Amino acid sequence: MSELNDLITRFSEAKAELKDANDRAKVLKKLHDELESQLLEYLKENELDRVSAAGHTASYSTETVASVDDWEAFFGYVKQNDAFYLLQKRIASAAYREVLQVDGVVPPGTSPMERDKLSFRKA
Repeated sequence: MSELNDLITRFSEAKAELKDANDRAKVLKKLHDELESQLLEYLKENELDRVSAAGHTASYSTETVASVDDWEAFFGYVKQNDAFYLLQKRIASAAYREVLQVDGVVPPGTSPMERDKLSFRKA
């Protein structure tokens, strides 16, 4: 029993440390994003595409990404042009479980896989 208590205690401590680290990461991510925005704004305002300072180099560029305004039209295009390469290959797990439970059907080309999951909370 002592071994189980030790295991649960260590797991709880690790979970708390992970939460603290994730909380800190959120703060750092926000700071990172704010500084990145300021740096990009500086580069744009000064019409620069590259700067170096303090032993670092920052460069500015643009890239085109998709923003879907009409999913039905987009999927129609994908089907009509056999352009499935435009989609990422990932199944929505919750929707997949629903199809399995509600329809009782395993969609072709898939096989349900069980993954172990531990739920842990303070008593």
